[in-house]
Amino acid sequence: MRKFQKLEVMIRAVHTKWEHVANSGSINYADFVLFVAVNHGICTDYTLAYAARCNTHPISRRPISGYVNICPTAFNAMQRNEMQQWLSTIKHELIHAFVFSTSHYQNYVGAKPPIAKKPIPIVPGILEKFTRTDWELGGGMSSRDVYMIVTPKVRKEARKYFGCNTLEGAEIESQGGSGTSGSHWEKRVFENEAMSGVATQVYAVSRLTLALFEDSGWYQVDYR
Repeated sequence: MRKFQKLEVMIRAVHTKWEHVANSGSINYADFVLFVAVNHGICTDYTLAYAARCNTHPISRRPISGYVNICPTAFNAMQRNEMQQWLSTIKHELIHAFVFSTSHYQNYVGAKPPIAKKPIPIVPGILEKFTRTDWELGGGMSSRDVYMIVTPKVRKEARKYFGCNTLEGAEIESQGGSGTSGSHWEKRVFENEAMSGVATQVYAVSRLTLALFEDSGWYQVDYR
């Protein structure tokens, strides 16, 4: 199986002058406000962290604030050689807050209302369902429903990566419950991509995920 090549993602930390917030009641000159917590919350034995958006822009519906919660039991058990995995996990969770979540799709610029909400929300032109009738199993052929992100840039990157000009888009995870299905790339297809649902190795942020950022209509992307 081909693995994605790692793209370097640079993040610049900026000190927040909270006295301005206290005086005015608002935060100016910020594109996104992130709240970080270390609480047990809804952590399970297998959860390292989780994140979500809080508020959206009233016109563009772009996320303008969100939170990430780090699960303290897992964090306190971290070994020195696991630091890179934790950094990858935090990047993964931030991408959920920024763009990659079932709660975001219907807010993408130009998105149509969802036509189905279960098991995975169907948003025409963004997330659609396809039925494969030639699914090969050990006991013979079967049919299977697959869910795919079909936005233009994601479709272009998926077709280029797999060398298939008829591919509808990029398949997303359909298992794992509401916290995983619909909000990750399919693990058996994309393996170590940063937004696959199970952390088995150091993730790589690929052009596929960057394409989703661009297709949302909220971000400008530098693929270099």
